Amino acid sequence: MASVKEAPEILNLPKSADMFGALGTTHNAIGPVDSIALGDAAGKFKEIKVDNKSHQMLESGKWPFVLRNNLVLRKNRGEGVKRFMAFIKSPEGQAIIKSEKAIPTVFKF
Repeated sequence: MASVKEAPEILNLPKSADMFGALGTTHNAIGPVDSIALGDAAGKFKEIKVDNKSHQMLESGKWPFVLRNNLVLRKNRGEGVKRFMAFIKSPEGQAIIKSEKAIPTVFKF
């Protein structure tokens, strides 16, 4: 079996912020960034539609590529953790998430 090697000019940047920087400084670059970075780009980048779907479909749940972040908690949660979880599920917490250009989700506990 032949081994596959990436061209030397290929960058593998796992952090969205690093990819955002590389896309901003590299002519004709293509790479993934999260919806927050795309919003911060303020039109500087052009998104590629997938199956004719744009990132605006995120809130509807119809966007085909979603990175979900998980909040891992211990079984026996302290009072501070319980208050934090109540806050992020509250309208105020959800508004902060939205103001940061992230998409709030349904929390399951």
